[in-house]
Amino acid sequence: MNKNERSNLMRLINKTQNSMVKVSEVRLNINQIKRKNFAKNIDSLIKSIQAYGLLQPIGVSRLSNLKDDKHYKWEIIWGRRRLFAFELLGLEDIPAIIFDDTLTKKEIEIVSLAESPQTKLPGTNDED
Repeated sequence: MNKNERSNLMRLINKTQNSMVKVSEVRLNINQIKRKNFAKNIDSLIKSIQAYGLLQPIGVSRLSNLKDDKHYKWEIIWGRRRLFAFELLGLEDIPAIIFDDTLTKKEIEIVSLAESPQTKLPGTNDED
């Protein structure tokens, strides 16, 4: 991450708030890096949530054009498996770190990598 990206990341992080969001108002991000096997071992995650609650909130950003999609207000940045587990459990609200700004594709990538540094970028030679 270069100096400009670090500065941008800090600007974004400083504009966040912690809150609860409606599970039904969160849209999946079709450009999310992790696409395969996100439901792998979902049963163990569900059991953990039932036993201990959600230990780490999901990350969401405000959707840019609410006129076109009135059902959704948020786009997920990280925590797709946690969101899926909440859906399967039938829970209505999920703890979230909210980025009030609409984020660009690049900003979403930077923020999601900062949250989960073990994530591999597309086009790398690392094995899954």
